[in-house]
Amino acid sequence: MQLNVKNYKLKLIQPSQLVNGKIRKFEKSFVPSRTLPYIAALTPSDFSVSIIDETLEDINFDEPVDLVGITSLITQLPRALQIAEEYKKRGTKVILGGPAPSYLIEEVLPHVDSVVVGESENIWWKVLDDFKKGELEKIYFPNGTPSLEKLPTPCFNLLPLDKYLKPGFLFKTSKWPRIPIETARGCFHDCDFCCVSNYFGKKMRFRPIAEVVEEIQKFKGAFIVFTDDNIAAQPERAKELFKALISLKIHWFGQFSSLAAMDEELVTLAGKSGCIFAFLGIESISKESLLSVRKNFNRIENYSKIFKIYSDAGIQPNPSMIFGFDGDTKELMDETIDFLTKEKIPLMVQWILTPVPGTKLFERFLEEGRILHKDYSKYDGTNVVFKPKNMEPNELEEKFWEVFQKFYRISNIAYRLFYRLNKLTIFLLKRNLFFQNMVNRRIHPYSGGLE
Repeated sequence: MQLNVKNYKLKLIQPSQLVNGKIRKFEKSFVPSRTLPYIAALTPSDFSVSIIDETLEDINFDEPVDLVGITSLITQLPRALQIAEEYKKRGTKVILGGPAPSYLIEEVLPHVDSVVVGESENIWWKVLDDFKKGELEKIYFPNGTPSLEKLPTPCFNLLPLDKYLKPGFLFKTSKWPRIPIETARGCFHDCDFCCVSNYFGKKMRFRPIAEVVEEIQKFKGAFIVFTDDNIAAQPERAKELFKALISLKIHWFGQFSSLAAMDEELVTLAGKSGCIFAFLGIESISKESLLSVRKNFNRIENYSKIFKIYSDAGIQPNPSMIFGFDGDTKELMDETIDFLTKEKIPLMVQWILTPVPGTKLFERFLEEGRILHKDYSKYDGTNVVFKPKNMEPNELEEKFWEVFQKFYRISNIAYRLFYRLNKLTIFLLKRNLFFQNMVNRRIHPYSGGLE
């Protein structure tokens, strides 16, 4: 006898960002998010799951659906709440999760039926079970710290994969766009401007290396983007991971702490394993600025050596800089760009210091009365949302774009790239010209996609 089991329709939504009140749309997105495909993989089979990436697709609010799940970063939160309200008007239950709502529970609760706080592995099954029973709770807190063993493979097939950019010609070896892979969570550092250690914990958790390799092999030929906040957090484990990757013959991008380069064997293995770009949280060339946010483990006197170690391993160093620290001046911003140019850095990204809810910086600026507003759609690292110490907000914003454009001037690009010609030079030139085009239009190169 066949049992009549109800199949529920669950729609998972990655909201867009509101830019001047309008929904940001992309023709193509750079990298698919891992979050919702992973939630879909955690969902039991009595739910039929669909995923909407609103930057690429419109939401049909009138499509019949039993339950809506929305994830949100801070910049997406205003739009996430708009979406939630639209579904609530139609009587549809709405669950909201992700970093932003986890730190702004009281602000978001009036707009949704439930808020899932923190990581979802140990609680998602209960949320869905409570929904089926008609007993959704207002707030779901994590039930312990999830293990990273035996994680399901994200359902990337639920995304419109043809709308994500393929890697450049040097790295395009398959049908896949760039694929995000997670190998660890947490960060033992506790920088004031970052919420990673608060959200995932200061104690590192690692996936078994064999399971990471197995997941990568499911996306044969894909360019891999490792989502770890510091893929070399535990050096010996990182070396074992890189050794395991060598035989896969992949290309990949990852984030490294400045401390990783102190172990040259580790960086060499990263290069041999296919690492092309190393995103380096350098942040500042000012000791005072680094100390003010508790990132003084970055040693300015080692920066030149760090860049050389990565370059010698065949890895392009990709420093990330932040402007707006209390010690920062316009002169320091110019000096930063001059330093990176002198070092012949192939690619650089920069951000305006942003006090994101969930960080010590947000709490400090709130206490000091320096938060200008709480329009979270502008908390994206390109808008000044606080009162700087040494400049007016508009001065910091103007100087930010001025020095960003300075780094990507044609003369600057030529000086940085053409001193040494290799197989990556043409690729890096195209990448620099793309960054130049974006920055000249005051669009951040890491905005998420092509408009």
